[in-house]
Amino acid sequence: MNAPAPPDRTEAPTSRAGLVLVVLITLAWGLHWPLIKVGLSEIPPLTFRGTAVIFGGLALLAYASGRGERIWPRRREAAALLWTSMCNVAIWQILTAYALQQLPAGRGVVLAYTMPIWGVLLGAIFLRERIDRPRFVALALGTAGMGLLIGEDLLIVGQATVGSLMILTAAFIWAVGTVSTKGFSWTVSLPAMAGWQLVIAAVPMLCGAILLEREAWAIPSAGPMFALVYNILIASILAYLVWFRLLTLYPAGIASISVLMIPVVGLFSGAIILGERIGPTELGALILVVGALAAAHQPWRNARAEGT
Repeated sequence: MNAPAPPDRTEAPTSRAGLVLVVLITLAWGLHWPLIKVGLSEIPPLTFRGTAVIFGGLALLAYASGRGERIWPRRREAAALLWTSMCNVAIWQILTAYALQQLPAGRGVVLAYTMPIWGVLLGAIFLRERIDRPRFVALALGTAGMGLLIGEDLLIVGQATVGSLMILTAAFIWAVGTVSTKGFSWTVSLPAMAGWQLVIAAVPMLCGAILLEREAWAIPSAGPMFALVYNILIASILAYLVWFRLLTLYPAGIASISVLMIPVVGLFSGAIILGERIGPTELGALILVVGALAAAHQPWRNARAEGT
């Protein structure tokens, strides 16, 4: 990483712009998790992830080029793109896909969103972002919400040790990628940077798919095909573009906290799509996570109201 900018000098967005992006990414990636399970029912993991990522990345590069934006990275950006693409996309996508085959449907994904904890801590260490009172309250409420969701599954998770370790590792590496992306001074445009990360990450996934999964290839039925198309258009193109935009608007810690609502949406959409149970635990977690988001974004709303 390049030397990071001093903490919290990120330009404060309007509350409306920031919250719209948070809502978009929450819905896009929240609905994404049960659809992964649908897609993986007929499409092998590396094939499913690699196909979505390569088409998404190429579409973003084409979009940036069509707008006349800078898409070719400078030499100093090559290593940064390789590193961040592995953390933000390749390792995250591969580990979570395989972990979801071992953990209980829907609820296991909550482990992935321990990422905000690592994002806040790594942002404080490497980007010198302050863990002020609102950020601490947001992190505490969000962690409590995640703990509430995880609590009753601890015995099940303990029986799926490999899957649990895979998804927790993915969460930490995603946080590393988040801080790395935030701390680097990019010259390529935002869509181009997102596109290159997806394209680079697709290479090991597709190579692995050709070597390990070719014999399992078949034309999927309507449900898994819809899941694949959703992963290309929404979870790859739209969501990654929104995610990197959030990183330009907020400090890495705040952006990380902003995704805390995703596993809750994943649970509720899982109930609709996969017939999973929802009860008082899920509703309590929803209240805590909404409180976390309100606390995290309050300083930005105050800054806007004061005209700073």
